[in-house]
Amino acid sequence: MFADLIAQWGGPAAFTRALGNKHLHGKVSVEAAQQLVSWSDLDEVIINQRLAPPDLFLADNGQVIPPTRYLDSGPSPLRKNHPMVDPAKLRKCLTAGATLVINNLHEMLPKVIDGAHELGRAVGERIQGNLYATWGKTHGFKPHWDDHDVLIVQIQGSKKWDIYGPGKPWPLDHTDDADNTRPSAPVWSGTLTPGDVLYLPRGWWHNVGGTGNATVHLTFGFQRRTAMNYITWLIDKLPENEIFRMDLPRDQVEQHQNAISEAIGSALNEHSMKEYLSEFSCQLDREAPSPLTLESVRAEQNVTIDPC
Repeated sequence: MFADLIAQWGGPAAFTRALGNKHLHGKVSVEAAQQLVSWSDLDEVIINQRLAPPDLFLADNGQVIPPTRYLDSGPSPLRKNHPMVDPAKLRKCLTAGATLVINNLHEMLPKVIDGAHELGRAVGERIQGNLYATWGKTHGFKPHWDDHDVLIVQIQGSKKWDIYGPGKPWPLDHTDDADNTRPSAPVWSGTLTPGDVLYLPRGWWHNVGGTGNATVHLTFGFQRRTAMNYITWLIDKLPENEIFRMDLPRDQVEQHQNAISEAIGSALNEHSMKEYLSEFSCQLDREAPSPLTLESVRAEQNVTIDPC
């Protein structure tokens, strides 16, 4: 699905150049979008996966609704230690205008798992799949920005989007970048219908609202590598040099700092950014989902196998 979408955006090279720099709007087939997740999938996953916060929660106009309003509050010890959704209470909250949020669907539904892996290969990052369902014209969240890139696939119904762009270049998180102020006017506004896809870089302000119908969209989120990730990885390599293990002196400080600066330069040369990205890419390959086929487990006796 994403290969066709990326082709619309000029191919892999053009898509890679766009990441972090501009928003993109594209289209996949309605069938492809709706194969990712259906209403019946949601019914089953909510109950069968025994979802509760933080994997499932409700929000209304930026406020998180107390879980006691939609979870089973029965007196049994099982429900106390392992709460689960009360269908009647959940329906009541949703009818009153709450937005349903289900996190980590990339670990629950086969089509979402496959879609997340496909997108992950395209962007070279780990992917998380979260779902948002709204009934009516409500806003689950106030205008906001995310600390990760997002690719939104409209599944059911329609939603109105206003995209304002970034207020601060390359923000990392809401604590350190509280000064990321929303621009005054949208750079793009539109209504997404099934099959519509939006890409937004991290830090881009946006506002989303229902249009009166039952609507579902799936957000694939990913955090792109930054110099902070590279430096964090590099720190684990530094103890190889004794200068980083030595106590800091109280005299000859400048001489010691010069030695540290030289050692850091050597570490940067020895452990390049290319090495870091290659190692991270290998990690992603190892994390690729593989089917579990218990029927094929070897049951023969006296067979030597590697211990798990």
